[in-house]
Amino acid sequence: MADKATIVLFSHVSNTRSITGAEKLLLFFSRELSPYFNCILVAPQEGKLTRQARKNGLNVQLLTIPLVYGMYTPYAGLEPDIRKFQEKREYCELVEWLGALRPAFIISSTCVHALPAMAAKSLGIPVVWKISETITDNDFTSISTELIHKNSDEILAISHTAASCFPEDIRGEKVTQLPPSWNDSEMMFEAWSKLRSERRRELRVAPKEPLIGYISSFINKEKGLEHFVKMAVLVSKHHPEAKFMVVGTPGDKSYYERCVRKVKLEGLTSHFKFLGYEESLPEVYCAMDMLVVPSLIREGFGMTALEGLAFGKPVVAYASGGLYEILHAAGCGELLAPVGDIDQLAQRVNSLLAVPGLAAVVGSLA
Repeated sequence: MADKATIVLFSHVSNTRSITGAEKLLLFFSRELSPYFNCILVAPQEGKLTRQARKNGLNVQLLTIPLVYGMYTPYAGLEPDIRKFQEKREYCELVEWLGALRPAFIISSTCVHALPAMAAKSLGIPVVWKISETITDNDFTSISTELIHKNSDEILAISHTAASCFPEDIRGEKVTQLPPSWNDSEMMFEAWSKLRSERRRELRVAPKEPLIGYISSFINKEKGLEHFVKMAVLVSKHHPEAKFMVVGTPGDKSYYERCVRKVKLEGLTSHFKFLGYEESLPEVYCAMDMLVVPSLIREGFGMTALEGLAFGKPVVAYASGGLYEILHAAGCGELLAPVGDIDQLAQRVNSLLAVPGLAAVVGSLA
């Protein structure tokens, strides 16, 4: 076989304690491309992403590259601030490294990872820019979208929601919607029943007790854990046998602790399982009977919802951006609640619990 062309994929983060949806997606993307290209994954530090990448036979390069958060929340002085970034040592080293490597093209992941795209473009190296979040809609959004346009040859948007910030002419010229996917060989279909019974036994959840799950890589206010807890209070009034499971690393510890205190004050401590970060998500998806995604931000997609559906679990969610798209695509639009409406969120959960076996049927169809 002829030598494969080299491409570089830039990850904006490489978390040490957990792995985000954006990291999972870039790793999946790298693995899908590796039969056709010599893929080099660039990350800012060692983490779960880089370790998994090496296990999958990918080349890994560590480079410290500043993130331009203003690309996500644009402001008037964004362009001058970017020029300051370009004067710093890290950017100059990045340009030098790319100039020596001369890959066939690069892929930059997320809108805040702007410097790799700009460095490559300055060297005449083609740029694919993956946008997996919804850029803030304000008076300066056009600054961000125009910078992405000028410094890319192709734009891959994770959803219609993520693409919506770009003007129609840019969408028509270079934006392609590419939703996430998964590898069936890693789903462990044949082990689902065993994983479910073993994990529920560990959690001390009886076979007939419904287990309602919440999962977030990093738990903060925007991910709606407090709404999940308040929803649980309402659901417990109608279904006192229900149990609730919270999976994820506290991003905002004071917020997380406030949610735990709320559970105690409501007398639901025995009904809640706070698990922290979980290495094996298939086990927790198999253990639960449904997943609730009460995100308060306009999600670019919602990888957790996709994973829940892939594991055959019904997903109840706020109609936040990409979550609206996912559930409608899965034929589950009736399980969406208006953003912030805890009563409606609880009603959607109660409707699935009202009929024994309904949640399993809805999940299998989705």
